[in-house]
Amino acid sequence: MKRIQILFIILLAIFLITQAIFSLHWPLTHDEAPLFYETFLMQNGKIPYKDFFDFQMPGSYIIYYFLGTLSNFGALRIRLLDIFILATIIFITYQALKK
Repeated sequence: MKRIQILFIILLAIFLITQAIFSLHWPLTHDEAPLFYETFLMQNGKIPYKDFFDFQMPGSYIIYYFLGTLSNFGALRIRLLDIFILATIIFITYQALKK
């Protein structure tokens, strides 16, 4: 029974890694595109809710501003940050639940 569980976990890990590789080619869509554009405007001196309007909360602008600055607004760099954040969450969750 233990071997089946280990095999299943290995197969799921392979599937996750494959999906992560495919995700590097995803375009910026949905909430990402306007939020990164708005944070790009913020870097050029625009002020949210004054110079442009969106329904996002101020915390979203702060997070996307940080991510946009780290990635220089490059799509591949943003996807690499996504994968890094996912790996960090997986590691933290594993550490919290391993006992």
